[in-house]
Amino acid sequence: MSQRSMRSLRSIESTDSASAPRRKKKFRAVRKKIAKATGAHHVIRRTRRFFFPKKKDEEGFSETEEEEKIPTISEEKETQLLESDKAREIVAKALPERLRGRRLRRRYAARLDGYDLASLSRRCADLANKPVVIVMAVDATNLVGCFLGSAPFGTVSRVTAETKGASLEASVFKFLTHKPDHACFACQPERLFDDPGAFVIAARTPAFLAVAANAQTGGAALRLNSDLSSASTEASPLFQSPQLHKPDFDVQDVEVYALEIPT
Repeated sequence: MSQRSMRSLRSIESTDSASAPRRKKKFRAVRKKIAKATGAHHVIRRTRRFFFPKKKDEEGFSETEEEEKIPTISEEKETQLLESDKAREIVAKALPERLRGRRLRRRYAARLDGYDLASLSRRCADLANKPVVIVMAVDATNLVGCFLGSAPFGTVSRVTAETKGASLEASVFKFLTHKPDHACFACQPERLFDDPGAFVIAARTPAFLAVAANAQTGGAALRLNSDLSSASTEASPLFQSPQLHKPDFDVQDVEVYALEIPT
């Protein structure tokens, strides 16, 4: 953080005569500038405690109000797996902070568009190397899925640490729609660099779509077979995740969501 930025923040503290709304507005503006310039969002959030140590001094100000975002969703005639606020709140935990304010737009649903991985890849070809959320319905209440910063669709079939222009952001998640039971596990990039050939972030073949594929075991944190009606999972060192469900399980539906900038 630059000395100039720190002086700007300290000037807020010294302006005792300013009203609370004016101080709050100025603080937010400076905080945004510093966060944008440095990316140190966690540091900037903590400065709020320094300038406003007492909640009564800034009534109605929440230090996490800008971080408590969940994706919105485009309305569709047909039911969507992520249409509930609870489902999107859980998915938000699997997304990088910068993407949590995006809008989810469903681009593929197996029950509507067909149970075929090749068809899914063709219909979502324009999402190649772009962020997507993939959700699988195991049954009416049990969902598993993943976030991929770079999707292996269209002309892209493999995403590794050496893929040019690819994002290393990825995660897997699971949750029950009727219980507060969920878990998210993010990719550990340092493991990719320690042994670049050991893991593939995402891979698509004629037989399957795999997330966190392990070159040593041949398994993956999440693997969806080409019929889109069966999948498998194993513990993943890349995500530090356990099995997300039974080792082999049936899938009732699969949906792919693009992450769009709201207009």
